[in-house]
Amino acid sequence: MSEDLPSGWAWSTLGEIMDGSLFSDGDWVEKKDQDPTGPVRLVQLADIGEGIFRDRSDRWLNEATAERLHCTYVQQDDILIARMPDPIGRACLMPDLGDPCVTAVDICILRPGLDVLYTRWLMWAVNSPQIRSQIETLQSGTTRKRISRKNLATVQIQLPPFAEQGRIVAAIEEHFSRLDAAETAAQTALTKLDLLRRAVLGAAFSGRHTDDWEWSTLGAVCEKPQYGWTTKSTVGKGLPYLRTSDISDGKLDWCSIPICLDKPSDLAKYRLHDEDIVVSRAGSVGVSLMIQNPPEAVFASYLIRLRVRSALPRYIGHFLKSPRYWEAISDAKAGIAVQNVNAKKLAAIQVPLPPLAEQQRIVAAIEEHFSRINAAESALQKLLDKVAALRRSILAAAFSGQLVPQDPDDEPASVLLERIVAERPKRRTRSAAPAASFGARQHS
Repeated sequence: MSEDLPSGWAWSTLGEIMDGSLFSDGDWVEKKDQDPTGPVRLVQLADIGEGIFRDRSDRWLNEATAERLHCTYVQQDDILIARMPDPIGRACLMPDLGDPCVTAVDICILRPGLDVLYTRWLMWAVNSPQIRSQIETLQSGTTRKRISRKNLATVQIQLPPFAEQGRIVAAIEEHFSRLDAAETAAQTALTKLDLLRRAVLGAAFSGRHTDDWEWSTLGAVCEKPQYGWTTKSTVGKGLPYLRTSDISDGKLDWCSIPICLDKPSDLAKYRLHDEDIVVSRAGSVGVSLMIQNPPEAVFASYLIRLRVRSALPRYIGHFLKSPRYWEAISDAKAGIAVQNVNAKKLAAIQVPLPPLAEQQRIVAAIEEHFSRINAAESALQKLLDKVAALRRSILAAAFSGQLVPQDPDDEPASVLLERIVAERPKRRTRSAAPAASFGARQHS
């Protein structure tokens, strides 16, 4: 605690300022305890964003189970802290969802219950780089990192005067409202660019073409579709082993590909060549990727390789991302619980096929449009990255006394800490009182 403090500020810890208030982990609610028809919402890690409640989960339990498990019901404006990544320590305020709510065990609940702390100030403080870096240092675990509530209580906080807390919150949220507007505009523009990309492909392969076009199939323009090789992958020296998950977003990073230690006996059968196209037949069914200048590598059994022979490979590669192709894949999918597409159905998909010279012109036009779209996407992503960096810098300034000026007339934070200590017995008495019944909570 040797760091210099702004005038009127004081050092404390999260545990000290929450002592006697509600500072609790959520509840251990297992899958067997859940009831999709129950009225009690189970808030989960997916719901917790950085300063925002994401509202992504849909898990429930009934009243009797909530009472049997002695669940802690969360209230509007409780602070919820994620004790697991990603990122660890992110925090938001609990909104009014219109239903009684409890939380999962890896969410920590803070309910200050004092007039010496702005709840929104404490929530933003937990999201600040100063506190989040401490939380990252205090996390533990081998396979799944988390921070215990005991360690969370040791996090050091620079506490400003109460009046300054309010000014800090107002300044943060004024800045963030502008950043929110910029972020929303950028995300909207990205969505429009994605729609534009689809429109380009839709026009290129619409089928409204001249008489010298013909209809063909993937099977006719490619060698016989080839399933990949089945083996185990690991880390070490050997062949890169391309899997469905490695192309799930239509991109490829060879550095992240696992290794198979053994070579297939028929390497030529499974080896990837330049301009081969691989298609996922399970998982992200139908997602495709054209291979560019690959190292010596093989592909897994849930991929189908297409090797184009009687068409321009890049023409077919673009077709495999077009709306017409995705309609065909939707019709070709089989399976109920797990959908997939097989090589026979993939080969039967029809392709509008112009003369080679026109294929080249279409590919050139598509890629010219895409280069502009990609450049715009890159610029928008840089803007989003800048917005994220500005949020971090605003929070860093806020919780080091640099965002708003100090007022010498403010009651110093040391007095607030004395008041917190004085209030502890009363708060402990209140927190030890019997919890209200479910019905009382519901109608209070």
